Amino acid sequence: MKGEGTIDLHTTRERAFKMLLDPSVLKECMVGCKRFEKVEEGIYKANISLGFLPVKGDYDITIKLTDLKEPEQYNMKMSGKGGPGEIKMLNHIHLDEKGHTTVLSYTYEAEIHGKVTKAGKPVLKKVAGFIVKDFFKRFEKEIKRSKA
Repeated sequence: MKGEGTIDLHTTRERAFKMLLDPSVLKECMVGCKRFEKVEEGIYKANISLGFLPVKGDYDITIKLTDLKEPEQYNMKMSGKGGPGEIKMLNHIHLDEKGHTTVLSYTYEAEIHGKVTKAGKPVLKKVAGFIVKDFFKRFEKEIKRSKA
């Protein structure tokens, strides 16, 4: 499953990039995140609880930030397992300055395996898209909140 999107952020590209590397910000942006801990530089372990059927359940996930090119782009690789199945996702995040705004664009690829696949690809694609979009909406809120 693949998708993409953009969001306008009212901040500098450097600040947005720095916040995208901040573990406390990443935790706040992940839906249902109950635990988020740094393993080493650029690698994190988390536990998330998803309440969306058909992926409802708790997942232990590993997040790796790779291919960092400050302040322009990086990849966020996520993989995890839970009762309903296994999830793998790759998000490519790119930041462009446009005047006093930063345009964050992202693409993602998701793979889902296990019992959860019985729901069908169209449903799972919608759920994956919602989770990714929600992450970036939460990130936009974190940008606004941190300015206050």
